[in-house]
Amino acid sequence: MNAPRGFVLLNALILVGALAAVAVLLLARAGEGQARRFADQDTARLRLTLDGGEALMRTALMRDGRSVDHAGEPWARALHNAPLDLGALSVDPADLQGRFNVNWLANPEEEISRAAFARLLQRLGVPASRGEDITRFLTPNSAPDVFGKRVPPIAPAGGPILMIDQLRMLPSLRDTEFDRLAPFISALPGDSQLNVNTASADVLDAVLPGVSRAAWSQLISDRTRDPFTSVEDFQTRLGAIGGFATAGEIDEDRFSVSSDWFEARLTATANSDGSGRKATRITVFERRTLPLGPRVAYRLTQRP
Repeated sequence: MNAPRGFVLLNALILVGALAAVAVLLLARAGEGQARRFADQDTARLRLTLDGGEALMRTALMRDGRSVDHAGEPWARALHNAPLDLGALSVDPADLQGRFNVNWLANPEEEISRAAFARLLQRLGVPASRGEDITRFLTPNSAPDVFGKRVPPIAPAGGPILMIDQLRMLPSLRDTEFDRLAPFISALPGDSQLNVNTASADVLDAVLPGVSRAAWSQLISDRTRDPFTSVEDFQTRLGAIGGFATAGEIDEDRFSVSSDWFEARLTATANSDGSGRKATRITVFERRTLPLGPRVAYRLTQRP
């Protein structure tokens, strides 16, 4: 009598244990599913926040009807952790035509641009050999052994690039050197012009050598209060502060006081104080003449 009862009790205990294990598993899966749903909701909210920042930048560019672009305009105003109902948004805009366009180097006949790039690297403390590698990387029909020896081997761009991050493929270019160079370069169509209203002193000094650092500082300080209205205005004011020789050699086709290419670095955070989960995006805009308006040339998004 006792043996059968013990056997039944043992089976009952095993069954209860099995049911308990199933219950725990179901609860765990339910918890994981709920956590996954919350994470998906956060990701969707962050993506929508980035979309909102992109729309904000596009609207600012569309409303800017002036023929002169400078750092004092609404499109150039940065937002830092602007609080929203659910999260925060940061927008860091930049005029890409205020930077040295590396795609100028893709033209073998652009000796002036290549010399300017060498001067820019010298000012930034980047070895001259890196500039030579970048130039070879962009030059058509150029395939030096340095690219083939990479593991895995790579092929040079052999022409213009879409984004400067493509330069990270260069085996000789260190991350620290790229980070030092990145704020001063862009990758735009080869016929783009340098905006003298937004270019830094380092870039201006590279493309227009012979002007003293003090003169560039004064010119940039002056343009903050009174932006250049034309290339002729820039040339006149440059000559007035001592850049006479340089002012007489300016190629007006290479310079401008307005821009068509802009970048917005967007950051969305889950909490209004800028903390929590984060998503980032780099969006490049091309501002076209009305009625077309600004368009997104490309975007790179990093989600949590």
